[in-house]
Amino acid sequence: MGCFEVYIDSRKAIKPSTSTPNDKKTYKLCFMDQFMPPYYPAVIYFYQITDGATKLPQLKESLSQALTTFYPFAGRIKDNTAIDCNDEGIPYFEARVDCCMREFLKEADLQLLQYFLPCKKVPTEPMTELHQIAIQVTVFTCGGLAIGARFNHKVMDAASAGCFMKHWAANSSGCHDGLYYPDFTAASKVFPPIEHISSPLAEFLACPSENKCILKRFTFDAAAIQALKVKARSKEVPNPTRVEVVSSFLWKHAISKITALNHGSGVAHRKTSFLTHAVNIRKYSLSQVPKSFMAIGCLTLPTYASLDLSNENDQRLDVLVGRVHEAVARVDEEYVKKFEGEEATDRMWKSLEIALYDRETIFLCNCLCKLGINEIDFGWGKPVWISPWGEPPTLAERNSLTLIDTNGGEGIEAWFVLQEHEMAALECDEEFLTYAAPSTEPDVNLLQHFIPCKRIPDKPMTEIPLLAVQFFPPSKNITAPNLNAIYGPEAMCKSKRYVFDATPTQALRDKARSMNVPNLTRWCNLGGEEIDFGWGKPVWVCPCPEPPTLLERNTFILMDIDNRKGIEAWCIVQEEDVARLERDHELLEFATPISGVYGLTA
Repeated sequence: MGCFEVYIDSRKAIKPSTSTPNDKKTYKLCFMDQFMPPYYPAVIYFYQITDGATKLPQLKESLSQALTTFYPFAGRIKDNTAIDCNDEGIPYFEARVDCCMREFLKEADLQLLQYFLPCKKVPTEPMTELHQIAIQVTVFTCGGLAIGARFNHKVMDAASAGCFMKHWAANSSGCHDGLYYPDFTAASKVFPPIEHISSPLAEFLACPSENKCILKRFTFDAAAIQALKVKARSKEVPNPTRVEVVSSFLWKHAISKITALNHGSGVAHRKTSFLTHAVNIRKYSLSQVPKSFMAIGCLTLPTYASLDLSNENDQRLDVLVGRVHEAVARVDEEYVKKFEGEEATDRMWKSLEIALYDRETIFLCNCLCKLGINEIDFGWGKPVWISPWGEPPTLAERNSLTLIDTNGGEGIEAWFVLQEHEMAALECDEEFLTYAAPSTEPDVNLLQHFIPCKRIPDKPMTEIPLLAVQFFPPSKNITAPNLNAIYGPEAMCKSKRYVFDATPTQALRDKARSMNVPNLTRWCNLGGEEIDFGWGKPVWVCPCPEPPTLLERNTFILMDIDNRKGIEAWCIVQEEDVARLERDHELLEFATPISGVYGLTA
């Protein structure tokens, strides 16, 4: 994008609205916290509103209230065993950026995300001086807001951080329904801290990068995931999860590129590859915590799935999904209990050994799905986009995979780090791109916000206008309406677009003649693509702006393209039928699935 400058207008410390009582001045870390180095993962929430600057006092006040509930997060680590809950507060930055949010999100340059965050991922200060959370609120010229948050992984995992963000948002919006409240004692009782222990991961995180790594986003929509599930089913795992199939699919294709690139190059590589998942252990070890509370801490354990690089059968998707399923299932109540006794230190070192083994063939999956981070509502709607990354990746983050829910929760957005030449090879993999879409195309589900009214009116016929026009998208927050309430059951219908350009269209005509069909006539020729208000013809015409309903099942809408030489077909079928269509070789011989705008160049 063009000019981009972020200006910091204010820096201050936000402290708890009420002083922490003396009997709560010391918060004990749990044994698992001790093994984590101090570093700051990021989440950035983008809110499309028009009056962001007026929301700043509300955000500061509600943040101070949240810190009263989460009082250890406003303190400082005394040593590697406890936090001094001294109410020093957290860094809070207010900033502005000289561009419109819509302009920024149109390109979503990942290199610029770091400017929406208040600090670096890997700190340089002594651990005793580090804050536990840092916040930056940035206002766009259009009034949109970006809320960038850093969380000290030394004292909290993603579930703990999410719990804090939901409380902050609830204090701001006034809606406290369904909240979990923090429990700051359960973790250290079950996993008590150990004296004189240090993290083995600190030096690992700070390692320099000799070969440049690159971060890319790929989107797996509901249809792609359903197709992968069908492909990955086996007797052992008849119903694989979204996370199992997506993480295994990425592992399969990435490791095949890495081994192919290293073949014969003299670069040493292992005979085994591993995929690591961090498993939340709260339900196995902290069952005494009341249902409305959440134990705070780094309460995850790594588990590993492996594949033999010399065995082609090992690299089948159904085999890999089975390995991942088995690895995650291995973390149960009995397994977690092994980390509660005297041998806890040795077991933790052993569990981390593989992660430190060889980054060339080790893949680390960080799953943020089903944590509700897409639901954080401060009182002006849910975020239109969320970034779980802030800075360009380092060599320490090579082969890292972060999974988050897409808006609506049915798809998955995968943020993947590879070395540059490995990513280039992955992006040329046709089978990979059949399911994984680079996240640059427009979201068809947002088209409904560019039209002035609903497709099915809810007024008496005498009050319905004959024509409604909208020149600009509304300035409201883009959130999907409850289609079940408006239109009736959706039955999981989906709109899928295919392009038949001039060559396959002619081939289909020839095929139709051979079948004794007298004529093949287009249902187009209405000139919609010719509408010119004085500044040229439209680059794209959208005939189907809203998500489809059950009433529209098996509907086909045909539009002219390429000077009426080709056709863009919008096919509305149920989701399982979309998955079948995408595997229909005869269809794909003539039709090209399309996500962006046909024929549009940069």
